[in-house]
Amino acid sequence: PPPIEAVRAAPPEAPAAPAVARLHLDLGATADAVLGGAGSTIAPGILFRIAFGHRPLVPVVGLGVSGPFDLDAGGVGFRQWRATADVNVRAANRATGRTRVFVEFGAAIELLADRATTLAVAQSQVSYAVGPRAAAGLLLATRRKWSPFFLIHAAWFPDAPELFALPAGDLGRAAPWNLGATAGVSWGLL
Repeated sequence: PPPIEAVRAAPPEAPAAPAVARLHLDLGATADAVLGGAGSTIAPGILFRIAFGHRPLVPVVGLGVSGPFDLDAGGVGFRQWRATADVNVRAANRATGRTRVFVEFGAAIELLADRATTLAVAQSQVSYAVGPRAAAGLLLATRRKWSPFFLIHAAWFPDAPELFALPAGDLGRAAPWNLGATAGVSWGLL
């Protein structure tokens, strides 16, 4: 009889791995503690961040807003809003299982809007401060385009602006330390 030739079946193709996102949008709820200076307090807020790329070092920009919150400086009550913009470099480790740990180092500019609430002359004041910023975070990977993240961040403003209200005058400096914790969602795009 004629020889029987073996037929080789091609192995099934492995499904392609999902593409790594080149842009991450992070949105989270934050609690900021402003410490030192004339008044210290804890305020709720929101944080929005954009990370560009998926390499071990990527640029990150962010914007956080907290307030309004009340504080007391020199016996005068204030209502204050804070907005902080920052530019950073993020260093991330390789993903281990479902988690990815990262740290960020950069600079922040903080915009403060104050209004005295216990004086007859209630005048608004807007000021700013610049300083270094650092953060550490944890990203929990999912099979979807979004993943939960947690972030602890700190900024120091060595030349924090003066709080001023008429007729009281100078009431001391605004808080130079801004410490916060954020929990939110990160979306991978592109």
